[in-house]
Amino acid sequence: MPYVVTALIASLALAAVVTTALARHVLYVVPEGEQHVVQRFGRFRTVRRPGVRFRFPQIERVAKLPDRPFAIPFGTTATTGDGTPLVVGGAIELRIEDAFRYVGGYHVVRRTGATIAAATVIQVVGARTAAELRDRSRLAREIARHLDAQLDRFGLQVAGAVITSVEPSPHPPTRRPVVAA
Repeated sequence: MPYVVTALIASLALAAVVTTALARHVLYVVPEGEQHVVQRFGRFRTVRRPGVRFRFPQIERVAKLPDRPFAIPFGTTATTGDGTPLVVGGAIELRIEDAFRYVGGYHVVRRTGATIAAATVIQVVGARTAAELRDRSRLAREIARHLDAQLDRFGLQVAGAVITSVEPSPHPPTRRPVVAA
């Protein structure tokens, strides 16, 4: 009889260990402030919000995304429409609008977000004179409007833009002489 009780206790302990091990891999928590995009066999399955969730460990892959806006800083040299070289610095604040599209272009945005912002700044500054760029808030709104249209394909929405500096360039561009043909 004591062997039966010992075997029963050992089997219950083994069952508890196995259940705990399975629960650690099958159940997980999506923390507050995050959203998880689930891919099953490489295809987008669903977006999971905060709470306790269930997954198939070998079948599903989970991408963790911020649920709050995040900032990408930028800095670039741009020439105004009247030929004044300026160094413009700031940051864009982005919010994930469509998690599926964002995960598809995630690495593109993380690597080139500052480049996209800098190109937009060059475009916006190039269409203005130096006198028109004194109002930083207006410049930031215009940059945000242009960027919003470009980043929509990545599932992002521009929550805001901040221009921290608009300074004369310490290294003005060199002008190449025009050679007549």
